[in-house]
Amino acid sequence: MLARWSWLALLAQAVQPGDQPQTAFRRLAHIIQLAARGCHEWAAFQGQQAGEKALKALWFWHGGDPWGHSLARLVRAFPDPALRAAMRTLLSAAQALDKL
Repeated sequence: MLARWSWLALLAQAVQPGDQPQTAFRRLAHIIQLAARGCHEWAAFQGQQAGEKALKALWFWHGGDPWGHSLARLVRAFPDPALRAAMRTLLSAAQALDKL
């Protein structure tokens, strides 16, 4: 199972193709700042987008061909069975972001 910081590193590298990890972490910090200022809908949207990019990057890395925008679907249908089992812990968060 991937450690919490491993997930952050993967997310940070997948947020924007070509971004350096520092830039991706700044994007994540911006999402946190938006939420802190009460811009919850915008923070949630940006969080969903970042999660979608991260999951799709993992799909491509594992030879998959991701389709759609549902984070829950991307988790449930992940092509690598071992990693799919590890990602089940993210399913409730993915479903919550999909509803927004």
